[in-house]
Amino acid sequence: MVTTICSIQDCKRAATCLCLHCEKNICSKHFNEHQMEIYNELLPLSDRLNELKMILRDKESRNEPLTKLKMWRDKKYEEIDCEYNEKVQEYENKIIEKDQEVSQVIKRIEELIGDGEASFDQIKQLKKEIETMEDQVKILTREEQTHISLKKKISDEKPSKATIQLGDLKYSYLGKVICNGEANYALEREPSVTDHDELCAHCRFMHIPVKGDRAIHVFCELLRQGLIILVE
Repeated sequence: MVTTICSIQDCKRAATCLCLHCEKNICSKHFNEHQMEIYNELLPLSDRLNELKMILRDKESRNEPLTKLKMWRDKKYEEIDCEYNEKVQEYENKIIEKDQEVSQVIKRIEELIGDGEASFDQIKQLKKEIETMEDQVKILTREEQTHISLKKKISDEKPSKATIQLGDLKYSYLGKVICNGEANYALEREPSVTDHDELCAHCRFMHIPVKGDRAIHVFCELLRQGLIILVE
């Protein structure tokens, strides 16, 4: 029977086992030495882990990341404040604009009173304008916060050049608007659309700027009933 000699250089002893550390056949003496070498590697590993724990528990080591986080937070706060101020200014401008519109109607009525006469059509038109203003002022003074948040939900889920077919007529798709919790589509057509204006039928506000004689708002219920076909 042939005896396997230890693989360690200059060792003449018989090999007794396969060392998984060096993947060689070695004698018992060198096996024990290898075991000690493996054991000695544990201490440095433990030291490295202890160093990591010290770093993790050192508050100064967190300063830079936390500082960056704070800077990020401050930036977000500034963005929120900026958007808030823009919304406040937008709201104040609406109030001023509506106040001016009311003043103009008041002036027209004063002129009619001064003239001592008014036609039936003038009274009818004034009543219609005042009813519209009453609805708009109600929204501005009581529901403006909801109105602003809903206006932000204008969707571009269809391409801006999409065409909507309503009956025999085709309209350009302007956007999907969520108003008072109900979806409706803002459409535009040339030539002019009769008996329609640019104001939403729900809130009587202009969600998307268009010419009044070319705009129409179609509610989502019509889509569900299959009355509208999207022309690709």
